[in-house]
Amino acid sequence: MRIRKLAFTAVLIGALCAPVFAQNNVSPPGVNQLLLLPPAERYPRIRSAIAELEEARKELRAAPHNFGGHKETAIRAIEEAIRELREALRYAR
Repeated sequence: MRIRKLAFTAVLIGALCAPVFAQNNVSPPGVNQLLLLPPAERYPRIRSAIAELEEARKELRAAPHNFGGHKETAIRAIEEAIRELREALRYAR
């Protein structure tokens, strides 16, 4: 069950980050470039993904229906994805 949650979270994160790469036609910066940036400016796509996930969570919570019984599961998966991304950013400092 835990592996399934982690897989779902990884897919969700990838799905949210992919359009940012495609839209900006930008590849992720190299490790050396990242180390030159102040910590608050590193990994802007991950920070953007967190913001998008937070908005998606708000939208789901406000929705009047339960999406075929998937609403609560989706909210929990989004919350887990946000926690993992924030932890990753903390680790990267």
